[in-house]
Amino acid sequence: MNDQKLTEIERILTLARGAGQLETPPEWLEKSVVDSWAFRTRVKVVKAGGGALERLLAVLRFDSYALSPMAQGVRSGHRSVRQLLFSARDCDIDIRIAPSRGNLGRTWQVSGQVLGPQSKGAVFLEGMQAKQEVAVDDLGEFQFEAVNEGDYTMTLDLAGAAIVLPLFRLPP
Repeated sequence: MNDQKLTEIERILTLARGAGQLETPPEWLEKSVVDSWAFRTRVKVVKAGGGALERLLAVLRFDSYALSPMAQGVRSGHRSVRQLLFSARDCDIDIRIAPSRGNLGRTWQVSGQVLGPQSKGAVFLEGMQAKQEVAVDDLGEFQFEAVNEGDYTMTLDLAGAAIVLPLFRLPP
């Protein structure tokens, strides 16, 4: 996509948002923006062993905290569990953040599943105070127990690619 098309898309988005006309962008517009972003965020990284590893930045597709209370139903009550869905190339990463059992909100359980062809590997959760690593099981699932409050980045090291999720905060 050239700079002129990107400028035109940004102008249309600005006008639509200012007029209160744009809640969900048209599919063609979303695809153009995501493709443009994906192109700009691909970076080749060299592993210590010498092989090349593609580093991709995941794009947030869904955040349950972005839903209005009415969209969840009047009786939905307090939201203690947060659901996030990220996409990177041909896989999706489903993340669930919930209070750890028995810790009354002092620590958090961060679990997830890699949906796509590259579901084997390891997941790294890195914050200011600690870095944890867990393996991805045969179903593409992973889980971190008793994660303290703070800001974290998550990196999935899958076959041939490292997928980096945007920074997120605990508690959600």
